[in-house]
Amino acid sequence: MDVFTELPSDLHYLIGPAEKFGCNQFDDQIADFLDRATESEMDELAAVAERFRLSGHSHEFDAFLDRFPITDHQQSAQLYFLFGVIDAAGFDFCDPDWNTVESHMESLQRFGGYRLASKRAHAARFLADFGNDANAAVPLLKTACSDGDERVRVWAHYALAKIEGDVEFHIGAIRNIFSSHSDLDEFDCYDEVGMEAEAALELLTECAG
Repeated sequence: MDVFTELPSDLHYLIGPAEKFGCNQFDDQIADFLDRATESEMDELAAVAERFRLSGHSHEFDAFLDRFPITDHQQSAQLYFLFGVIDAAGFDFCDPDWNTVESHMESLQRFGGYRLASKRAHAARFLADFGNDANAAVPLLKTACSDGDERVRVWAHYALAKIEGDVEFHIGAIRNIFSSHSDLDEFDCYDEVGMEAEAALELLTECAG
């Protein structure tokens, strides 16, 4: 399936660069490419990053990758790894207003798949940094404590602890989530939820101490 035909028209500027640079998917491939990249290629990557950053296309882009996962569609993978190359090259492609209470509240209300769940988890984690300035997000964070993705629940509890207090209650809630993900794999690592819960617990334990 040619998923590029499903890409929103205002994102078509990504197709050419994705086909050109998105084949570099692993760290060593990206490093090798950047070592030999021409000035023209670096300028092209910088231009894509700046256009993406200023146009606010991140939500459309994320929604597209949710519909056409990179594990199922090579062209989606090319789009995804294009931004891996851009990031490794040091070019900023994030929306200038990405780290605001309003932006994170919007992310908490976006549903549709794993990537958007990741966005919700990140939004909750960043909201914690705003403290009382994020009081408007408290109702959304309380709803997020029942999110279908446990990573979101972990960081919603973390954010509420930082914004409202009652740290011990939220530590207990995160420990309860962690208890189902505390088994180590063959590499002595927790699964993704376990790692997120462990990180949140460490941060909150430091606060409580």
